[in-house]
Amino acid sequence: MDLGVILLATCMLGNFLLVVGSSAPRAVVETLLTDIETAVPIYKHIGSIWEPVSPKEDFYILGQAVRTTVLRPPKDFQLIVGRSVNRSLAEPLDFDHPWTITPGKLIVWRMNCPFGYVSLGDIASKSRKPDVTKYRCVIKDATVPAIRGLVVHSDPNGDHVMRYVGLTAGWRSPFFLIEYLTSHIQTGFYSLRELYTAPTPMPGEETTIKTETTTVETSTQ
Repeated sequence: MDLGVILLATCMLGNFLLVVGSSAPRAVVETLLTDIETAVPIYKHIGSIWEPVSPKEDFYILGQAVRTTVLRPPKDFQLIVGRSVNRSLAEPLDFDHPWTITPGKLIVWRMNCPFGYVSLGDIASKSRKPDVTKYRCVIKDATVPAIRGLVVHSDPNGDHVMRYVGLTAGWRSPFFLIEYLTSHIQTGFYSLRELYTAPTPMPGEETTIKTETTTVETSTQ
């Protein structure tokens, strides 16, 4: 067996994660909780779409979140941004396959990621194509296939659907998971592995914000 190939075993009892692998460089997605009061409303019409504001220059947006209401999320909901360690994140090559949500005149874009990287969700904008320097794709080794969630909005012909998606991506509260924006134009859906969030008190109530990491071993060829 190639020493660069990892053996990852997960034991659900006690939420215990066992990782057995080689000494290959680790791809680490370091996540940071943002202050929900600073989240930017991208869309408010049929539901709403929210984008985090990173408090640090080296943390980037991994996706936007969608809600069924136009109200600002409560303080126990949080959005994360991510920092790359050992090339765990990569800038999108471009945004393509746009579709328009009506009413509301909102354009939804798909991230075109480099080989070996995936997006956690689509990105919505009110007019122009999003700036690739603000967003990041995630190395596929640091993700798991996501479960398609409930539909939030569908065009009349059903060609484009806005929905929740994911296992542990995006928002988290003690009671709900509200996930990244995705659509039928995406061919794959992904969530971060073992994404943890900071305990209470929430960011904004502390002088520092605690970071948590998602770690996987990368395979060598």
